[in-house]
Amino acid sequence: MEKMENKNEAPQDDMQMALFFIKHIEASCDDGSGHNLRDFYIMEAKSVLETMNNPEAKALLQEMIEKYKDKR
Repeated sequence: MEKMENKNEAPQDDMQMALFFIKHIEASCDDGSGHNLRDFYIMEAKSVLETMNNPEAKALLQEMIEKYKDKR
């Protein structure tokens, strides 16, 4: 029996993962107390970056991390 696709599941491949983190780094929300979550997403993206095999996805995500890593 095949697993049914659930739109609420985590991204399944490197490009989907990169696009997920890019979206959240670029347009970060806050935690309800006014604290921006960009640093959290950058930290998580860095750890995911180490597991990626798709060079295009890695390059896109690395570029976004570099763009925002020092902006606060």
